[in-house]
Amino acid sequence: MMEFLYNYSKNEYSQHGEDGINEVLFEHLGITEGYMLEIGAWDGFYLSNTANLWSRNKNFKSILIEPFLNQKTQPPKPRLDKEKLETEYENVECFIEAASPHNTLEGIINRSKFEVKKKNFVLASIDIDGDDLNVTRSLGKYKPIILIIEPNGAVYKPKYHNQGGSTVKELVEFGKEIGYELIGQSGELYDESGNLYFIREDFKSKFDICNKHWTERGLLLENGVPIEKKLEQISNDKKFVEIRERRKKVNERLKKLEKGGPLHERVDIIETVLRKNPKINFN
Repeated sequence: MMEFLYNYSKNEYSQHGEDGINEVLFEHLGITEGYMLEIGAWDGFYLSNTANLWSRNKNFKSILIEPFLNQKTQPPKPRLDKEKLETEYENVECFIEAASPHNTLEGIINRSKFEVKKKNFVLASIDIDGDDLNVTRSLGKYKPIILIIEPNGAVYKPKYHNQGGSTVKELVEFGKEIGYELIGQSGELYDESGNLYFIREDFKSKFDICNKHWTERGLLLENGVPIEKKLEQISNDKKFVEIRERRKKVNERLKKLEKGGPLHERVDIIETVLRKNPKINFN
């Protein structure tokens, strides 16, 4: 595999390249069948992170959860057409309800027609634009191999007060708490950042990138700027300022030489300048 997941971005139904990333991850892990869950499923296809799998391969089965109504219809109807989808695709089951402390994802999976277990639960995608942490935690005993969660766009600190969702740092810490490691992020380079990808701890050894600090695992900032490129830019900017300040000090010392003064002071200035700037030629 290439180092960063966003290099595999490709969209069929997904928004930030998740379709391409899922394909590569499943191939890397040897996954050819299994159960999935997607909360924030819209109509089942729109911006979906799982539709490209279950709509083309009956070996992949998915639980789709979407509580909201389509306000463009009169009267408003559920975004998720349960009857139509379940009639056309026997490998999906739709739930038109919201996850909550009293209606957990664990409970929804328990009520589904699928026999989901640790070995066959291959992927869960959590996209609710809100309390991602507690909703993900409500998976309870069900631990998917791959976990996709949407961050709120910030790495360490939210952009504004009371911003919803969770930062990358919060999600990374939460992942460790429930037994997951960050392996990268979806998104389009220099366009837009996407979702975070986590791998269950028992598959961590298959990803060398887990040996790096989490900030070095292919994160994208706003507008799809790779975090390592931004750090490089900051470093270069800092070096430029340091060089500029150094030149300023050198020029100040050289001006003192022009003014003359005691010999020992002038020699001291020359030695100091040469030690810090050996390329300067006084000839």
